[in-house]
Amino acid sequence: MVLRLTQSGDAVIVRAAISGYDPIMLHNDDIAFQRAILANPADTTLKLVYADWLQERGDPRAEFVRLQVELNEMVESESTAQATGWLGKMGSNLDPKWVTFMSTLAQPCEPFAVRTSADPFGRQGVIATSLFNRFVADWDDGLLADLEFLVNVPWGVSVYNIDAYYPISPFLCHLPDEKQLTEREIRAALNISAMPQSADHNTERCWVHTDFRVQEMFDARENCDETMGAHGTLKRHVVNGQLWYVYLPIHTTAGFGSSAILLTVGRSPNGNRLVGAFAFSDSYG
Repeated sequence: MVLRLTQSGDAVIVRAAISGYDPIMLHNDDIAFQRAILANPADTTLKLVYADWLQERGDPRAEFVRLQVELNEMVESESTAQATGWLGKMGSNLDPKWVTFMSTLAQPCEPFAVRTSADPFGRQGVIATSLFNRFVADWDDGLLADLEFLVNVPWGVSVYNIDAYYPISPFLCHLPDEKQLTEREIRAALNISAMPQSADHNTERCWVHTDFRVQEMFDARENCDETMGAHGTLKRHVVNGQLWYVYLPIHTTAGFGSSAILLTVGRSPNGNRLVGAFAFSDSYG
């Protein structure tokens, strides 16, 4: 049994066909499953079908997929911690790029900041992404390379609101075209203009710029070098070393404060994507 994917609008349809065990065909079908999961990361039935398909071919990744599905349905408990440990041990013996994909963009997208009423950003595993500009059929080797890069950078914590602890998360979202990055392109990719001005996001005060010295995610004091640390690693990775900084002030349901969404992003060298770092600083933590 081999699976073929077709698309009808935004819906991904999986159709079955009879075939032999040609290695190239099996590889293509494996990719087809991953593309379908990327477009529908919350579809547990699709993932279990994928696990069955892997098991029929004696592929050890089958148990990893099944345990992931079970873990996502568990209530937080001692059993969850045990299952997470088992999953980590399984993953250490599998293709790291595949494991990274299944542990990030193949996971259901959850709102990043549950205390804002109109949060446009979400989290898939450790990856932060735009809820308005996800990947759908954008699976390719370049996407896997971006994920591998992002999850291996020691991001640290944001220097914004230094009295609190706000970890930096890797960020990834789709870029609609290959135009040169400008403030307008960044705003469009993050869909800033569509955020409700009257709700939580003060988009009129949103600041998009390229000046490292005045950004508030990474340490930019006079003796700090922008080519060092996680910032330097990201700067060397993106196209032309060009990074854009986004400051989006917000207020939470508790009222106004110094809460903000911060991003540091650039164009991926591996495809039409923004890659970088994300931090949500909630003054009401």
